[in-house]
Amino acid sequence: MKNFLLYLLYLLLSLSLSAADADGNLMKNGDCESASGWNIFGKNKRCELSLIDNGIDGKAMQIKTPNDYAGVWKSIEKINSKGEFLFSAYIKMVLMPPESRRFSLVLRGTLPDGKKVKLLSPKYNVDLALMNKWIKISMVVNIPQVIENLNIRLVSPPESVIQLDNISFVKVLPEQVKKIKKTQFEVLIKPKAIGSLKITELGKDLQLDTLCLWKNMFGEYGKGDITLRQAPEELIAYPFMKINSPYKTFVFSLNEPARTYWLCYTLLKAPIPIKWKMNRQYGAVLDKLNSFRKFKHQTVYYMDLPAGKYKIHSRPNRVVNLAVKPFSAMNVEDCVLNVKPLTKSKVYPPGKAVKLQILADNPSKKDYDAKINWSIKSQNISGEKNLKLTASKEQKFTITLPALKEGFYQLYAKMSINDKLIDQREFPVAVIPEDKKYKSSGPLFPFGFYNKYFVTEDPVIMEIYYRWICNLLLNNNMNTLIGPALDSIDMETNVAKEYGIKLVMRTKLRRKPYASDAIIAYMYGDEPKIGQIPRYQKAYQKYKSMKTGKPLLSCMIAGGIGVNNERDPMNLWKLLNPELRICRLYVYRKNNYGLVNWSKEKYKLSPVEIFRKVESATSAPWWFVMPALAKPPKPGKEPYWRNATGNELKALCHLVLANGARGIIGWALQSHGNHLICTIKQRSLEPEDDKLEGLKEIGILLKKHSALLLRHKRAKFTVKSNTKYVNAEPRVDPKTGKKYIYVVNIEPNKAMSATITASINAKSAKDVYSGKSFRMSGKKLQLKLAPAQGMFLELQ
Repeated sequence: MKNFLLYLLYLLLSLSLSAADADGNLMKNGDCESASGWNIFGKNKRCELSLIDNGIDGKAMQIKTPNDYAGVWKSIEKINSKGEFLFSAYIKMVLMPPESRRFSLVLRGTLPDGKKVKLLSPKYNVDLALMNKWIKISMVVNIPQVIENLNIRLVSPPESVIQLDNISFVKVLPEQVKKIKKTQFEVLIKPKAIGSLKITELGKDLQLDTLCLWKNMFGEYGKGDITLRQAPEELIAYPFMKINSPYKTFVFSLNEPARTYWLCYTLLKAPIPIKWKMNRQYGAVLDKLNSFRKFKHQTVYYMDLPAGKYKIHSRPNRVVNLAVKPFSAMNVEDCVLNVKPLTKSKVYPPGKAVKLQILADNPSKKDYDAKINWSIKSQNISGEKNLKLTASKEQKFTITLPALKEGFYQLYAKMSINDKLIDQREFPVAVIPEDKKYKSSGPLFPFGFYNKYFVTEDPVIMEIYYRWICNLLLNNNMNTLIGPALDSIDMETNVAKEYGIKLVMRTKLRRKPYASDAIIAYMYGDEPKIGQIPRYQKAYQKYKSMKTGKPLLSCMIAGGIGVNNERDPMNLWKLLNPELRICRLYVYRKNNYGLVNWSKEKYKLSPVEIFRKVESATSAPWWFVMPALAKPPKPGKEPYWRNATGNELKALCHLVLANGARGIIGWALQSHGNHLICTIKQRSLEPEDDKLEGLKEIGILLKKHSALLLRHKRAKFTVKSNTKYVNAEPRVDPKTGKKYIYVVNIEPNKAMSATITASINAKSAKDVYSGKSFRMSGKKLQLKLAPAQGMFLELQ
């Protein structure tokens, strides 16, 4: 009670700062006077003003706004001094409008010569969770010279009811202005009950968030809501603080020990702080928020704090504090179940028992009898344990599962009290052979995927998933991942290095890129347009000065090749002059478009012609981004991107290899986003279809023949095929001078016969891949190729 009284005293003192006496306030005694002292403005001037006994100190003015933007204003007569003034007011939203929830307080001044100047015009978004709570707005106003009058305007949203109270306008000293920091403002929410929390510092990039759309955040689980059953509304000190900048902090104080609940809602692979624990897995439902939503069912985390003052640094992704709940108010609903691995690497070797730690947290003041069950459904493994949950204590015990084969499993655990489900977990268990690493007979040929992982920010689960993703690549003869790393970069690079996986890291070049032996290149931006090229050129120049020794690349859309204008990648590459080029071409569109029947609506040239031009664009090596994605069609329409088969991707890989590609990266590994079907499922990591199996065959060839595939070039002799279904490209090994023909059956479903004619004579041709030899008749070669087969024929 003592702390709460001190808190209220601080609020009263903060209204006036140095001018604590009533005479210091130019608003006359600091109240709203009466409704008749204000004027109405707006389209129809139909605001309703009244005086009510619902203010901070008694009476407050209430404004009812019609269905158009309107508001009230009043003037303070001549301000006889200049300098810094503190303007303060309390606002309460009593009735929220159906749509817009933004109000503004505008301060205007009139100079002696009649000229009007706008001093301040801040706008504030108010969330539903703030309804019926007093919000204190405090702003520093700089008056450069004596003004005839100060005009104060409150602009209300349509169809709203706002209450206004305790307006003050006082002179402040220079040292107080410095302490206040002009660029900041203060938002105070008057506590209703025992949870008192005050935001005492806000940077310019901080604002009240509006994640809760149309319903109260403490309602039922559903679309558009963030819900948290464990924190009743009356215990909130403040809801929804959005932090955008990694360089900002906010400060708050607790008047008793409490549990704080948090949500990280961008899921850009930034792990949660080490002290956070999982509260409700997939407990928050985010929908209809932003187009970049990747995974809408998200996890709520908690952190326990004793009473006192705290400064919390923001994270690189958006972090939202949902609520604060004192331990004195905890009950059975607040009990939490968690699972942890008991190995250093967080994964388990095949053939050995799997031991996991179960943690049961009871933050309430009562003891409970709980039943904890666990199972791995796919293996018919299950168990249970009865446990006495001691008040205010976290208890741990170990469970032992039988030995498992190499694989990725999900442990399901749940905790019930009095036959009521309180909490449950889905925890990954990865079984991977020890000392597994990528091995190649020659230099590394980059072959892999964009990593689109969006399951959770929990660092333990992230690492388990990441280790299995690396193992999945190894099992399919792959070696490279592209993806953003953010705060998980230490884990990603260390784990990748352990498995021999190479990384291409996305960077914004805000600081020198992270250095690691696992990183082979950095990627800046994506699909630049001509207007962005000056910015890209500056970035490339900046990167060169960093001397990382690794190439910087930006992906181009190869489909624009042949248009011969400023958007043509052939021209953009000349402007950027990268050490390594990368481009994508999504050839598999609608129901039938592919390598043979290509989309003339999208591309001026055929895929075969495009890849030839990509190779000839510059002497810099190039990588290809293959389309390993599909988007389900809308009713009555063909798909924008149809799902390619394993054979179609195999034929595409052979075609880019025939044109000198030095790296192949699939977009993307995990299905994600707006129903995008990619290569494996996001949570279970199971294959979506046969794409991965088809690419596995390409990986075998790349591991075995990487040296030749990384150095062969286009030869000067010519070759022709007698059918459009079989493509032939002349190649030469610059190291040995040997001549080759790379032949590809681009028909994915049928075997094809072809006559290949070269401009030079040879007795025979030997396929580097299969070891088979074929007799040549002068300059002609008769071949039969299986669906999607590629042959790398050495002429002898």
